[in-house]
Amino acid sequence: MPAPPTTQSWGIPLREPRGESALVLGDTHEATERFTGQPVSFATVLAREVCVRPLRVVVIGAGLAGLEAALRLERAGIGVILIEREPHPGGRAAGSLLHGFRFTPGAHAFRSGDQRLLERVASLGLGLEIDPLPAGSEGQLLRDRVSAIHPTRLRGIARLPGAGLGGLRLPRIQRLLARYARVLDTQAPERAAGIDDRSAFEFGRLYFGRRLAERWIEATLAEVTLGDARETSRVLFLVRHGLGDGARRVVLRSGVGVLVEAMAKGRTLQLGVDAAALERSAAGGLRIVAAGASSASFEADAVVCATPPAEAARIANPLLSYAERAFFAESRAVASVVLSVGLACERGLGPRRIRIPPVEALPLSHVAIETGSRGEAIPAGHAVVTLIARDAWSRPHLAAPAEVVEKELLVHGERIVPVLAHTPLFTQLARWESAYPRFDVGRFRAIGRFQTIQEQARRDGRRLYFAGDYLVGPCMEGALASGARAAQAVLTDLGVRPPRGERP
Repeated sequence: MPAPPTTQSWGIPLREPRGESALVLGDTHEATERFTGQPVSFATVLAREVCVRPLRVVVIGAGLAGLEAALRLERAGIGVILIEREPHPGGRAAGSLLHGFRFTPGAHAFRSGDQRLLERVASLGLGLEIDPLPAGSEGQLLRDRVSAIHPTRLRGIARLPGAGLGGLRLPRIQRLLARYARVLDTQAPERAAGIDDRSAFEFGRLYFGRRLAERWIEATLAEVTLGDARETSRVLFLVRHGLGDGARRVVLRSGVGVLVEAMAKGRTLQLGVDAAALERSAAGGLRIVAAGASSASFEADAVVCATPPAEAARIANPLLSYAERAFFAESRAVASVVLSVGLACERGLGPRRIRIPPVEALPLSHVAIETGSRGEAIPAGHAVVTLIARDAWSRPHLAAPAEVVEKELLVHGERIVPVLAHTPLFTQLARWESAYPRFDVGRFRAIGRFQTIQEQARRDGRRLYFAGDYLVGPCMEGALASGARAAQAVLTDLGVRPPRGERP
């Protein structure tokens, strides 16, 4: 064995024999008197050539949470493979192109305070797609009459149709929000587990009276969750209350589908692949086995499971603890039936977003209206009206004949948007058995316990991570926040620095 390289007493190196394979990283003899006042020389540093295998992460599920995790990991220099069971990415946020109309079933809207979503839109060069709804663009139904509302201001809430005298108690909400401000975190709502002890409706009835609870809190959550405010935790309402400067409603001109396309562009996507099982590999990482093809498998240093809870439990079952299986088993979701109707119309159709309080006893939770203009996703002189049914009506109609569902929704829709009585250019019916996660009373406490288990599993060396709106909130901001959180955990555990300028 050749003798190791030696150095002279003043740190000036002797050359390595040419036959030895090494990389010279130093070999600079530069005096530094100007910095230290002492003559100093730098010695040569030798590093043996080694073959470093690039890190690879597999993300299961190409919805918004999975796409966000993959995008962040790739920007940090990690190789990522996205596996998606459906033939297209995006999940519920995938866009549609029908008869020259470009829209997204569900008519997703977000808030001007959803900073993570706005930052992602801007980073992908989609800033011009952002379209804040002007004042008067929101309405609410009261006995077959739609009135314009301003639900981001206390005065506007006090004037909600049918609110009665409950508005006199509204100043209380500011004191309550100030009291809970230290635990109300839109990125990690489980921090508010200590106040996850009462339903949103009970909270509203106690502090503001029954009528305002019905016309404000129930109507707000019916639009956000499609579920029942009498079961939904007050934490969700306090986090997504919709008050203040950051509550202004915003949409994307071409629909959320354009965001999905931009996030998926350039990613390594494996579409139509159903992950059947997750197991440990002989190399110490993880292996994902695809269903129906024993030869189809993916090796990874880490796996992000960005699927709905039931799918996550099925795929990762061999690696889960009893407490994790119980958490997934207790996860619940609301069903949704959405009817999109294309119309020819030359005039405005009133408010663009119409909330329908559950007390009105209609199957619809809200209605969205997108009107066209020259050069936009919807042609000029046309509109797309989207009718979104609430969970209680949607679930028993998931398997009903399409023509029956469409007819019934159109009958109810005509009471709110009379132009629906005209012959439509097209209709598109979408049905989801698990559209949005439910956050019933106690759910945020369960999420807090689940996150504690994840931290311990990471310390024990398990490189399995979970992402999805069911861990944060039933909105696009929640999905992106969850994906970003999972990506940050992967980077930390693999010892990789996040890209400069990327918010954790």
